[in-house]
Amino acid sequence: MGVSVSHGSGRGGGRRLVTVLVGTEQELKDAVAELPVLGDDVTIEVKNDITLTQVGGSNTAISIPNVAGLVINGNGYTIGFASSDSGNGRCFKTNGGDATMIDLTIYNGYAVR
Repeated sequence: MGVSVSHGSGRGGGRRLVTVLVGTEQELKDAVAELPVLGDDVTIEVKNDITLTQVGGSNTAISIPNVAGLVINGNGYTIGFASSDSGNGRCFKTNGGDATMIDLTIYNGYAVR
């Protein structure tokens, strides 16, 4: 994986905490792909705006697996498609689990309920 990963221990030496720094679409995709290996309680720290490649219609650019305790900290940055074209697709899809996005703007994606 071409991203920076740091490991720490949870409060009281309990659960392991993992932080992954991402700054490009590929780094974000690599980090998400590694989530099943990294385990629970991972924080993905976004370090600049990330433009996603169009995936078309109801397809998804970033599909988050079923993990617990995932935090995507946007640090005030944006993740999304370059234009509001109807063929963009979804920015994110979660497949169960527990994902929190904070301080992140998601733009030009297809909304699904």
